[in-house]
Amino acid sequence: MRPLLLAALLLPVAVQALAQPAPSPGVRPRGGPAQETSAPSPAPPAGTATTTGSTSQDPGVKAMNDAEKAKVEAKGK
Repeated sequence: MRPLLLAALLLPVAVQALAQPAPSPGVRPRGGPAQETSAPSPAPPAGTATTTGSTSQDPGVKAMNDAEKAKVEAKGK
């Protein structure tokens, strides 16, 4: 009984699958120009130069760094 019921349920699905062959994924449909399939990236273009490193420092921090640099240069580590 179960095999008969299973065959009755699956037969329409198998017939429909055989009646309409699936299109090949490598073939573009005819007519019209090719469409863009990827989303544009929010990143800047690859040729754009970006600067890296520290930003402008607070004047107090800059003064402390310069004082320490001068001390290291004069006395060494």
